[in-house]
Amino acid sequence: MVSVGIALLLAGLFFDTGAATSIKQTEVTAFVTPTLDRLAEPTLPALPSQADKGAQAYWLSCMPCHGDLGQGLTSEFRNAYPPEDRNCWDSGCHGNRPYQNGFTLPQTIPAVVGANALQKFPNAAVLRAYIFAAMPYWKPGSLTEEQTLQITAFLLRQNNLWSA
Repeated sequence: MVSVGIALLLAGLFFDTGAATSIKQTEVTAFVTPTLDRLAEPTLPALPSQADKGAQAYWLSCMPCHGDLGQGLTSEFRNAYPPEDRNCWDSGCHGNRPYQNGFTLPQTIPAVVGANALQKFPNAAVLRAYIFAAMPYWKPGSLTEEQTLQITAFLLRQNNLWSA
């Protein structure tokens, strides 16, 4: 009887049915409450696609003007910023008279995700060429070829035009 109990105990050590793992995961996730920070850098999956990498490049170079969801610089999106950064035009850096090396920010910044957001670009190559030559607004042409390909892939995916 004792030997059967020991055998079952040893078998339990070598053959995990997943019960112990699921209990551990439940315990860990029960205490972790994720918070949604719209301005936080996106994390990459273990095997990131070109579009996944593009999400990070978009975050760094495009999101401040085009929004966290590609909606453009809406009042709703600007309210996600700290109060001192919500009015881009009165802050002294992007208004009519910006500080040295500053730039005047347009009052309207278009959405890049959503119905007809990319309609002026007949294909991905034209979109990529535009991003490469004209973006980011404050330093056109500063993105690398790889970054523009990644951002293009990200925008195509976000607009359901590509599944990668």
